[in-house]
Amino acid sequence: MQRVDKTSTIIVENWRVSMFQDTIAAIATADEMGAISVIRISGGDAIQIVTDLTGKDFSDAKGYTIHYATIKEGNESVDEVLVSLFRAPKSYTGEDVVEISCHGGVY
Repeated sequence: MQRVDKTSTIIVENWRVSMFQDTIAAIATADEMGAISVIRISGGDAIQIVTDLTGKDFSDAKGYTIHYATIKEGNESVDEVLVSLFRAPKSYTGEDVVEISCHGGVY
C-alpha cells in the first residue's frame, strides 16, 4: 500500500511540474450558438501568443486590463476582439492568462 501511495505522489508531483510548463488554449464558452465566444490561453507563452495573433505588443500591459485588438492572418484582419489580461501569480491558474472575446459561436 505504501508503494502505491508513493508512486501516486510522484506521478501527481511530476504532472504538476509539467502542467505548469505548458501553455494551453481552449474554448471557454459553451458549444452553442452565441454572439461572443471566449478563447482562454494559459501559461508562460500566453502573452506572446496573443501578441503574435494580433500584431499588438502586450508584453508591458498590466494585468486585469482589457484591450481592443484585431486578429490577423497574414496581412488580413479576421476579427475585432477584446483581449483580457490576467498576470501571474494573481490569476485563476496562477499563470499568465489571456482571454480573447471574439465574434461568433457555433452556427
